[in-house]
Amino acid sequence: VLAVIGSKMWQMHLNGEFAGPDGVMIWARMVLWMIPACIVVIITVTILFNIAYSAMTGTEHATFLIDERDAAIGRRGMQVTMVVASIGFMLAIIAMALGWTAFAGLNIILIGFAAGDILGSLSKMAAYRFGI
Repeated sequence: VLAVIGSKMWQMHLNGEFAGPDGVMIWARMVLWMIPACIVVIITVTILFNIAYSAMTGTEHATFLIDERDAAIGRRGMQVTMVVASIGFMLAIIAMALGWTAFAGLNIILIGFAAGDILGSLSKMAAYRFGI
């Protein structure tokens, strides 16, 4: 979803659709559509994964028991997410303080949050694979 909407936003940027006084409003509306789209995709993928898991393992219900290791890995992933998202936010503030536009700052924040989510998930996967 991020790649599809991001490429659409890039194309709109190249066409100059964000250049006018309503540019930030148009950007915000696109992001407001992106958020529920991401949620729907995550829910759909989760349901399909659980169905595939049940079919492959022959169990009716996947177990979602969380032990101390799972909780520690979850916290580590959340820490990575928050640090990367915070760095993105600070970079946006610095960029705007140096004269960049609000549109550029908002894009930096959006990219920082997306990168934080991706890197947090990757860190959790790495922790499960290689240990904490």
